[in-house]
Amino acid sequence: MPTQSPSTTLDLSHPKNRRALLITLTVVAGTWLSSVFHYVLGIYRKYPYPLNTFLFKPGRRFDDFYGDLDRASLLLRGHSMDMPYSPFGTSLMGLFSLIPVQKIAFGLALLSFSVVVIAILWDHVATEMRGRATVVGLLVTTAIATMSYPVLFTVDRGNEEIFLFMLLAAFTYLFLKKRSSLAAVALGAAIAYKMYPGVFIVLFIADRKWKELGIAIAAAIGFEALATLALSVVSGFSVPQLLQHWYESLFVGHVGYADTLGAHQHGHSLWGVVTVAYRLVTGAFPSDPMRTAYVVFALVSFVVLSAYVIRFERTDWKRFTLLFAAMLLLPFESHDYTLVHLLIPIALFAEAELDKWDFGYALLFGLLLVPLDYVLLISTVSTSSFLYPALLVAIVCAIVYQRFAAAGVQNGALGKA
Repeated sequence: MPTQSPSTTLDLSHPKNRRALLITLTVVAGTWLSSVFHYVLGIYRKYPYPLNTFLFKPGRRFDDFYGDLDRASLLLRGHSMDMPYSPFGTSLMGLFSLIPVQKIAFGLALLSFSVVVIAILWDHVATEMRGRATVVGLLVTTAIATMSYPVLFTVDRGNEEIFLFMLLAAFTYLFLKKRSSLAAVALGAAIAYKMYPGVFIVLFIADRKWKELGIAIAAAIGFEALATLALSVVSGFSVPQLLQHWYESLFVGHVGYADTLGAHQHGHSLWGVVTVAYRLVTGAFPSDPMRTAYVVFALVSFVVLSAYVIRFERTDWKRFTLLFAAMLLLPFESHDYTLVHLLIPIALFAEAELDKWDFGYALLFGLLLVPLDYVLLISTVSTSSFLYPALLVAIVCAIVYQRFAAAGVQNGALGKA
């Protein structure tokens, strides 16, 4: 009787394989269902955007990358002071703008991003399949890499989040390999690129790695300072001019934009939930006191979550998941391309030790990787702007509840003893 090749035999009794398959099946089924749904609405019912796609406007594909490339190029030539991101992020786009053909520049960025995504999925999600069920492992890796909504949306926009993703992947890898100083440098670069990865300094505090904490802060300041000086020399604009423009763009322009429905069309921040819900109920946008109250709420929430990570949580995938959730939920705007960062904690979860809550976590993670914009609520804002935050909050609550429930059971057992 012929035996099955070991390269295609999958041990479904292994929890890591079950996690990987559940996430993969959720991604494939969810993305396929959404594709069919939007295809029917667009082709047969003749509905326009946004009902004909779960991505952005078809005619504006890769606009983020090409637009940022143009702005960086104009800045380097001294024609405009409009910076797409921080001085550090702008300087990186400036390097790409030196490539004479924009499509080649985007191709190189996309290739680098793709290699990192595939490496993470193959090395962590398909970890128990390599050498035992290689074909299945390749299918799992390919399915998540090519069909998950955050990856598709990030590529469709051509957003610079791909660079931040690679920096945070490097930080996570180095941190877990106990190469803390290099991890601190990678985190410093990520913070210099965009400020919100600063949430991960909590990990150095939790592990009492004060030297590495200092390195991360110094690296962030150093990268930003060097980039600002370089841009000033090349463009002819003074350092104060560049810093003032960056401040106005970051703290004035973005905060104002966060009060519009367009900022939350493909978004998942808690402020987006407040903005859209308030608009649906009252017909108006949130007031200044509401914005102030949200800032207080976000700060208190982050402090409480950080205290929990520092004091109680020692499981790596849970620590990273909680901090990634804070990074995605608490800003005034969080566009759906930032969901791509969840591939990192998902990879850590996929190879973690057996947990009785495996099925629930895998399902929640899988749902975060599929399009959920089935019903338009107002203008171009859909149900996804409520569902993604709800899923992230559910994961946070489950992790915290599981920790204290386990502690309660343990204390009860000790009391009976």
